[in-house]
Amino acid sequence: MLLGEISNMSHVNSSLPKSRQTGMALVIALVILAMISILGIAALRASIFNSKISTSAQGSAMTFQAAESALAALFQEASLYQGDGSTQTNVIHIAMGQLSSGVLTPIDRCLTKSDLYKAGACGSADVFDERGLLQSESRIQIKDDVAPCGIGSGGEGSQVSTSGGDQNTIRGLDYQFVGYGHGSMAVLDIDTYTVQEFARCVQTPTDGGDI
Repeated sequence: MLLGEISNMSHVNSSLPKSRQTGMALVIALVILAMISILGIAALRASIFNSKISTSAQGSAMTFQAAESALAALFQEASLYQGDGSTQTNVIHIAMGQLSSGVLTPIDRCLTKSDLYKAGACGSADVFDERGLLQSESRIQIKDDVAPCGIGSGGEGSQVSTSGGDQNTIRGLDYQFVGYGHGSMAVLDIDTYTVQEFARCVQTPTDGGDI
């Protein structure tokens, strides 16, 4: 009987270390799995963060290009002004009319795929790119201070004779403008603005008529 009890105790004692080893192995495995999970989540977050930064940087560059394109279209339209009836819808003609009336309000233009000088602000369907992500628009306002500008060899503010016609002299007035370009990408909530001041010397006969 005594030998049987000793044998049973020996069997119990020998089984305890194996159970403890198994438990420790499970704990270590769980710790390793937890660490791997934490590292994986951290790497995923870093990847998402870097992706957001990259996307934001790309979006900012695209909206900047859209804003610059809007200004370029505005300057191109301004350069087309001839001072006659054929350019009554031109931004320069409209702005000068505002200056004459004493009521100065911003003039909006929308740059779309099919129209460089669309009047008014962009609507929701007015997109600039093929993917329909960007909007490009500009705004111009004339300053209320007008100064003489030089024309040819006549010097600043001088009158210069024309070659023929009923009008003998012309004068130049330097009109100052402020142009704003706005590029936007609604899907990323990114807006970029650019501002450019410029002047245009408009030549008119001394009798006040257009040439």
